[in-house]
Amino acid sequence: MTSEREWHLVDARGQTTPATISSYFKIYTPPKTDIWRPSPDEDRFDAPYIYTRLKSSEFKSISVMLSADWKTLYDQGGLVILWPAAKKEESRWIKFGIEYFTGKPLLGVVGCDRFSDWSVCPLPIATATHATLEAVREGTTLWIYLVFNMERRPLREVKWAFLEDREAKAEMRVGTYAAKPTPEEDDAEKGLEVIFRDLKLETVT
Repeated sequence: MTSEREWHLVDARGQTTPATISSYFKIYTPPKTDIWRPSPDEDRFDAPYIYTRLKSSEFKSISVMLSADWKTLYDQGGLVILWPAAKKEESRWIKFGIEYFTGKPLLGVVGCDRFSDWSVCPLPIATATHATLEAVREGTTLWIYLVFNMERRPLREVKWAFLEDREAKAEMRVGTYAAKPTPEEDDAEKGLEVIFRDLKLETVT
């Protein structure tokens, strides 16, 4: 079960790992934080995130509902899946959730095999500030879904997720994150608090 696993909080900045990791918890992020690698000269992974370790062969799915007061460009939070490496630039990761862009919160997915790509799409309800996201393994592929009205809506198919050495014994880190790349104009020190509910991690037993 999700609550029985050992969870770790990275870049905590005074935060502690929540006691109720499966039902309800928050992550606070200060400004100027991100997970993003658009080029060899810009490789950022300084956003606070909560994760648990497992082998790639053990992973089946992860889902969570998240919400926040999104209002500044690139305010974001969601799920993150990381395959760490000895060299930072060789790590691979996928993040997906809600990101504030073009004046409203959108659904966003970023995959980083070598460098980051990014895709966005509207929330199913234009005024919504919350969403439930899920990632499901199918063979060597990872499918990312929006869960809405008890229906899975596909957002991205990641073909490289479980290929090569990431297929079996490779370590994975899966969990949730929050990031705020852009400081607020009227308060440059103000951060962002993202609320998470019903975190569920399913593994091979």
